[in-house]
Formats: sequence, C-alpha cells, structure tokens
Amino acid sequence: MIAVDCKKDLDKALPAQRQAEDALRELENKKDDLGKLKTYKKVSATIEFTMKCLMYLIYENPAEKKRNEKTMKMEVDWWAASLKKMNEGGFSKLLLTYDSKSVKESQINRLRAEFENPDNAEMLKEESLAKASAACKCIMDWIKGIYNFFIIYRDIKPKEEKLAGANEIVSKLSSTLAIKQAELKKATDKVDKMNRELDDCISTKKRLEENYQECSVQLERAILLIDNLGDEKTRWKELGEELGKDYISLTGDILISSGLIAYLGAFTSKYRSDIAEEWVQEVRTLEIPTS
Repeated sequence: MIAVDCKKDLDKALPAQRQAEDALRELENKKDDLGKLKTYKKVSATIEFTMKCLMYLIYENPAEKKRNEKTMKMEVDWWAASLKKMNEGGFSKLLLTYDSKSVKESQINRLRAEFENPDNAEMLKEESLAKASAACKCIMDWIKGIYNFFIIYRDIKPKEEKLAGANEIVSKLSSTLAIKQAELKKATDKVDKMNRELDDCISTKKRLEENYQECSVQLERAILLIDNLGDEKTRWKELGEELGKDYISLTGDILISSGLIAYLGAFTSKYRSDIAEEWVQEVRTLEIPTS
C-alpha cells in the first residue's frame, strides 16, 4: 500500500522533473549562447539574478566576494561564482546528473524568497529571460523544475523513508525465511535419505529371504543327490585308485606321446610302432613311470 502511494505521488512530481529535463535538452541546443554567456564580464540584472538562483543549488557558499559600493560591505559576487562554475568544465553534465532528491530545505527557502520577492517578478517572466539570454531562460526553467519537484517530493520523502524501512523489514524477514527454508530442506533431505535407506533395507531383507528359500531348496536337493549317489561310492573309490595309477604313469606317457607327435608323423605305422616300443623300454630302463 505504501509503495502504491509513493508511486502515485511520484507520478505527480514527474511533470516538474520533465520540465527540468526538457530545459537541459534545450540548453544543449543553446551551446553557442551559453558559450557567449561565459565571455561576459558584466551582465544584466536578469542574467545575474538567474545565475544567483542557480548557485543556490550548485554552489551554496561561494568564495568569490566583492565590495558593495553602496554599503561598502563585502558580499558574494554571484556572477564571478557563476563564471567559475561554468568554466570548470562539465557544466551541462553537472546539471544533467544533478540529484533533485538531495536538495535541502535551506536551498529551497532561499529560492522561495527570491521567487516571492515582488522586485524580482519582472526578471522571472519568460519574455524577460529570453530577451536577456536564451541559455539563461533554459537555466531558469531548469531551476523552476527542480524547485517544483522539491515542493511535491517533500511530502513524498517521509513515505519513501517509511517504504524503505518496510522494505528493510521485508528483506530481513526474507533472509530469515530463506534460512528456515534451507533448514527445512536440510531436514527434508535427511528424511528422504532415511526413507531411501529404509527402502534399501527392505529390499535387502526381501532378497535375503528369497536367497534363504533358494538355498533351502538347493540344500534339500543336495541331500537327495548325496543319498542317491551313495551307491556310487565304491565305484568312485576304484576309479580313484585307477586314476592314481594313471597319474603316476602320466610323466612317461606324456614324454613318449610328445616324441611320437613331434618326430614320427612322417614314418610308416610299423616303423612308428617299433620305435615307440623301443622308447617304452628306454623309459622303463630310466625308471620313469609309464603305463
């Protein structure tokens, strides 16, 4: 609600702000006139009045002084101060980037005193300003835009400050909410992890139960098989003894077989048979076990 009120009030201030911006755009088109203004040593009362009002905003406490010929007192030389600011460089940029929201009440009070002074009424007229200097008219339009903006913005500023305070509270609450949401996510992630672990445990339990059932069936089959193979025990024992003998004779048998394959393939069967018999006798002579 505060934000809506601020926007609504700021919309009222926009014409004044646009007035100042339009004045600056027009001033950009009057660069030659502005340059000519910088060359003047003495100026008309209208020009000096305009520049004094400008200095209220951009150069509050000028160091440039001159002696008043009537009172013989030292007072601000507003035209000298104006020349200083205009010749510093970036004068147009200074006005373009001027923060209209930073204007102080004391500056506006000084401008109000000048604007409400009947003696200055003639110098505030557009035709008088335009006649004195086209650049001078643009500058006064800018000053009026800043002045009018302040008058409206003065009522908006407390609302903006209130809105800023509310936004700060919202920001803190959002930060707290973010922390709580992070904590909630952490807890939720932990619960999800525990649920996954529980699911894994249930799956493991189910797999083990299935394995148990399968092993039980296999065990029963193994027992049945062992019982059925009991009659084979004697035959296996005899077969084992024969295989033991064959194992002992394996060295000589392999030696003779390797020789037959390697050397006797090209000869006749009778010759191979005779040679094989001789090798068997030789192996036995050497006491190498063979069948």
